[in-house]
Amino acid sequence: MQLRTEIRRRDTIGAIIGAITGPSAAPDSSFSAATTPPDASASSAARPAAPDTDRRLAEHLTRAGSGHPSTGARFSSAWGTRDLLDTTLVQSGLVAEISADTSISRGGVHRHPIRYVCLRLEASTEDVPRLGGGPPRPPGEERGRARAHPGVEALSSVGVSVVLDMVRVMDRDRLVGELTGSWDATRAVRDALVERGAEVVGPVLDVLCDEGSPVEWTVSSDVLCRIGHPALWPLAGAIASADSPEVARRTGYCLGRLQVDDSAAYLPLLTHSHPAVRADALFAFQRLGEAALAFSDRLKPLLGDADAAVRQRAVRVFEAIGIAAVPALRRLRRAPAPGPRLRAGALEALASIGGPAVLDVLDRAAVRRLTRVKQLDEVLEGMHLCGSWYAVPTTDQGAVLEAFDLGVGEPITVRTGAAAWNHDHHNWSGRGHDGCARVFVSPVLDGFTLVFGGSSQDTHSIEDAGDDGRDEAMERVVRERCTDLSRRFGAAQWYGMSCGDGWTAWCVAENGEVVRFYDAFDAEESGDDGPGHPAEAGYLLPHEDGFPDDAFDGVDLSDSEAFRARYDRMKEELDIPDTCYAVDIAARLSVDPGSMGAATSVSGRGLLALTACGREHGHPAGALPV
Repeated sequence: MQLRTEIRRRDTIGAIIGAITGPSAAPDSSFSAATTPPDASASSAARPAAPDTDRRLAEHLTRAGSGHPSTGARFSSAWGTRDLLDTTLVQSGLVAEISADTSISRGGVHRHPIRYVCLRLEASTEDVPRLGGGPPRPPGEERGRARAHPGVEALSSVGVSVVLDMVRVMDRDRLVGELTGSWDATRAVRDALVERGAEVVGPVLDVLCDEGSPVEWTVSSDVLCRIGHPALWPLAGAIASADSPEVARRTGYCLGRLQVDDSAAYLPLLTHSHPAVRADALFAFQRLGEAALAFSDRLKPLLGDADAAVRQRAVRVFEAIGIAAVPALRRLRRAPAPGPRLRAGALEALASIGGPAVLDVLDRAAVRRLTRVKQLDEVLEGMHLCGSWYAVPTTDQGAVLEAFDLGVGEPITVRTGAAAWNHDHHNWSGRGHDGCARVFVSPVLDGFTLVFGGSSQDTHSIEDAGDDGRDEAMERVVRERCTDLSRRFGAAQWYGMSCGDGWTAWCVAENGEVVRFYDAFDAEESGDDGPGHPAEAGYLLPHEDGFPDDAFDGVDLSDSEAFRARYDRMKEELDIPDTCYAVDIAARLSVDPGSMGAATSVSGRGLLALTACGREHGHPAGALPV
């Protein structure tokens, strides 16, 4: 027989009294549920120790009015019981000291009954420690701030963590068993749980947060999302106390997608102490689109949040609101800054909504000044290459603009140009001509001018060919463009790279004639027509395999370390050349933009130039770094 010893420890903490049982003149027990959402079911009662304690507590109790946040809440006598008590709600301004067992479930829920110790008349609700173990609010900080409804501020306190102790009326193993299965197979169970509402939030949340559970997380999240408001604060607590990125991701997904009757329910979360909670709450407003404009005064401060992820999410909210948010953001730009980063966040939001077109004269001038300052000492960095570009051996930017039918360019840093190129050809917004509106023309780099993007005519010729004819159209357009450029400048090259699927290609033209065109995917399917180019010497082409058929016999191909060890050994023993890609050819013939650095010679300025489509429709929306 194995003997076990159970060790328990109790701590005293602050809690906010929100409900009592029995007559108000001599309450039987009090509940720290003053700030429970109206549709939550909280447990954990603290019974006064003696009749005289009852009377002292009763002297300070005031029956709550109709606006109490726990209106409609149900309270059980103990954790895990269905027995509901008849309670009276009281105003939530009293803080009690309670004794609680340290056994706490996920989200800060006390598993054992709590005991009333004494009334803390000198303490206010702001002095109660916050949910997730954070410190109380410093004295005087944000006191007197307007609240959505009485007591909502204290929802973030650890002292009312018992509020999150939802009635556990189900056996967890049974719940897991019923929720395990496919989406369709669990539909009836999910519907039944949603009907039960607040009382099942805790158990289902526990399942969601259990990474080892056989229940698909999308199944449990569906239940919580459809239950809606009762899951709001429990999810916030779970996010704040998440012990892994996966748990934070799951709970954050749910929080931002709850089916609530009024999105104002999310407003208190915008000032939550945990940045992930603030960011996930912002997503709920992002989903509203233009309707989120009604909450813009509460959303604007998040543009200057101390956390970068929260600031970025706030920008996306205003981007989702769209052009309707522009007047408010412009006013924010012109007003004295109430805090750091706020006006910068407003500028980024404006650019995300409509690009340069929605910036006023002062902001456009400010961006140009900043660009000139940054250009003075910009240190080149290798670009992220996913797309295609041209290389022309000339220092005459004007001639390059004319060759591509580009308008007068706006001077920019290389950083801005690289970001614009990557933004535009990874832009799946579906907004008209965003993918063919502008081109980044580099400063002169090691004697070459690089052009990232193409003319409107070239882009539309490729896109209009459709999926079936796209590859053939691209080769035709590239050959024609390189031929024309080499007539003008003596030589020209085109390069292509993909960061996703290993595609690479290049085209080399000299004196009005294409001397080499190579596409790795075409060569793999139908062979390389050749002839090769001297710049490829000493390399294997991407479609070529220099290893013998039995090179990897006996190696588990799923074992990456074993495969790599065999690969390196065979490559050395058989003297197999490296495989070349577009950047390798570019490094030999012109300049590799992925490897730019201090050794790269630079003259002139980079330009962001509009194509014919851009001159008609304007810049794409989107903020770009300077």
